[in-house]
Amino acid sequence: MKRICLTAALLVGSFALVGCQSSPLDAYRPYKLGPALEIVATSVENAGGLKAFKSVRAIRTNAVIVIHDKGGRYVSRQKQVIDINGGIIEASASTGRGPWHATVRDSGRYSFSGSTAGGAGSRQLVSVLATLLHRVRGPLNLLGMGERVMAAEKTRLAGYDVVRVCVEGGYQRAKAYYFDATTGEMRFVACGAKEPGQSGTVTAYEYTILPNGMTFPKRIEVFEIGKNVLIGEKLILEADFADVEVRR
Repeated sequence: MKRICLTAALLVGSFALVGCQSSPLDAYRPYKLGPALEIVATSVENAGGLKAFKSVRAIRTNAVIVIHDKGGRYVSRQKQVIDINGGIIEASASTGRGPWHATVRDSGRYSFSGSTAGGAGSRQLVSVLATLLHRVRGPLNLLGMGERVMAAEKTRLAGYDVVRVCVEGGYQRAKAYYFDATTGEMRFVACGAKEPGQSGTVTAYEYTILPNGMTFPKRIEVFEIGKNVLIGEKLILEADFADVEVRR
């Protein structure tokens, strides 16, 4: 695989760099992104922009979560409030045993009250919410949230030409982010490992464009890493988001 050498031409739309004395990249330089500077900036800017994401107080959404494990398939319909900058996700739902409410922080702290039913316990739900908090933040995890860029390189994954940004650190053990090499859209995240045959997961994304022009995941699927391919066949988590509302 070749080391990435991106040019300013990669930045599409109004995010033009050539001839500018004050580059839009300047806002990203403090985060020490190294060789991933341009692709991460492209991704965030084309999803709404760093300024827009930093101004978000909360994202409210209705989520349908499907957990797959040895016990079967568990469906949870939740109301969620996500503080992407503060690193907090709150979720509430009703079950046959009554309602429950959870607050999960990216520091690992959490609270859970109420009852669950249908196979998923409170610890499993808390773990899922921690995963979702990390995944919906996407490339924002690389902007001062504990994950360090180690390398960036061009490769192919699932039929796409992508830029793989390898990282270390962070509470979710992320190992690599995969960005569309043309648009900068973040397509996949590998956690725990980044090579076939190793223990870890790969998250795949579908997006929606909100009325304010920002991009947010429409659907997230989490797969176990395969034996011979990175994205395995075993699906362990699905999340569909609807009625997404951004509050500033």
